[in-house]
Amino acid sequence: MLIITENIIKTMSAFNTESVALLKQYHVEAGQRATGKTEAAFDSDIVQNGNMISSKILGAAHIGALEYGRKPSSNGSKPGSLYDVIKKWIVRKGVFNYANDKELKGLAYVITRKIHKKGTYQFRNNGTTHNGFKNPVSKAFNEVRLNKLREQLGFELISSIGSDVLKQFKTN
Repeated sequence: MLIITENIIKTMSAFNTESVALLKQYHVEAGQRATGKTEAAFDSDIVQNGNMISSKILGAAHIGALEYGRKPSSNGSKPGSLYDVIKKWIVRKGVFNYANDKELKGLAYVITRKIHKKGTYQFRNNGTTHNGFKNPVSKAFNEVRLNKLREQLGFELISSIGSDVLKQFKTN
């Protein structure tokens, strides 16, 4: 049983590694990379608890906002931390050629206020996006890849059981 578990974990780990690489690729291809923090947050984990083996793909908490957008503030307060994030984003992405710090702050304020009142472009357009970061999870975990994983896990299970049966016959 140990060989079966090791082979299944190895197969699932390879699948997870490929999945994380695809998510990072889609993130960069969509032009979403500013600081690299979101990309660095993609990771995976395999947990074994008794006879159960579970697989997790991890990402930054704000990944949904990149795909579906950010809704307007509902509590009437302005998203203060968003202002700082937007200011850093403008600088890192080179979105606007500002002449001085006052212009940078002004642009960050205007963008923050619009997001506060109306939400982001993606939100206002029902998650449709101009940047290509649409359904990255669906793309990374498509039916072809999942079927390939199912086949590999089935093959690993059958091969390992067959090896265990042969070993038992040889020892008896």
